[in-house]
Amino acid sequence: MVSTHHIDHHLRVRVPPVRHLQPGEPDYPLPDGRWQGWAGAPALFDPQVPALPVACIGSPALLHRPRISIVCSSHCPGSIAVETYRIARLALPEGPTVIGGFHSPMERTVFELLTTRHVPVVVCPGRRIQSRGVPAAWAPALAEGRLTILSPFAPERRRVDRALAGQRNAFVAALAATVFVPYARAGGAVAALVMTLLELGRRVYTVQDRDTEGLVVLGAEALRTEDLIELVRAGGGETNDPGQGGRDRFTLQ
Repeated sequence: MVSTHHIDHHLRVRVPPVRHLQPGEPDYPLPDGRWQGWAGAPALFDPQVPALPVACIGSPALLHRPRISIVCSSHCPGSIAVETYRIARLALPEGPTVIGGFHSPMERTVFELLTTRHVPVVVCPGRRIQSRGVPAAWAPALAEGRLTILSPFAPERRRVDRALAGQRNAFVAALAATVFVPYARAGGAVAALVMTLLELGRRVYTVQDRDTEGLVVLGAEALRTEDLIELVRAGGGETNDPGQGGRDRFTLQ
C-alpha cells in the first residue's frame, strides 16, 4: 500500500476556476485599442469590434509587474535554443513576469526552466482555456500566484491551429512593451509580427547569431547573451499598470 505521504502534493491542489476579465476592469490586460488593429489577426484585433473579455486562470496580479514577452518560430536553430535556455536558467523569481505561448518544444523547455526557478510566468494558449484542462503539475504554481493562464479566444476555439497561433503570438506580444524574439523564420508569421511591433514602436530584442541577421535588418536589436540575461533579470518595464508599457535601461532614447 502506498503511503499518502508519498503522493505528489500537486495532485491535492485544486486548479482555480476560470475568471473572465472584462474591458474596463483594473485587471483587464490592456486598454481598448492597445491590442486591436494588429496586422495578421483581424478576427481578434479588429478595431471595429468591441474589446473582448479575456479568460484568466490564476492571479492577474502577475500583469501588475514589469513584463517581457517571448515569441519564437516553431523551429529554432540549435545554437539559438542553447542561448535561450541559458537565459531562462538565470532568470530570477523577483524579475519580470515572462509571457509566452510556450507551445513549441523549445518554448516548453523554457517554461519548465522558468517555473522550476519560480519565475512568474503567464501562459497564453492558442485556444480556449478550462480549469479541467490545466495540467495537474501546474496547480502548485497557480496556487502560489506565480503562474497565470490567459486566453482571449471564444469557447468554441478548442484546438490551436496556424491562424490561432498567429493571433496568440500577437496577443502575447501586446501584453508587454518589450518583446524577446530568439528566432523568426524569414518570411514567416513571427517575422511579420516583428515588423508590426517595430512599426508600433515596441522594443524587440534577439540573440546575437548568424541566424538572427534577418531580424536585425527588420529593426530588432541583437544583444549579447549576457545583456539578454540582464534584460530578463532586471525587467522589461517599470509599470504596475497592466495597460501601460514601461521603460527599461535598454530603451533607445
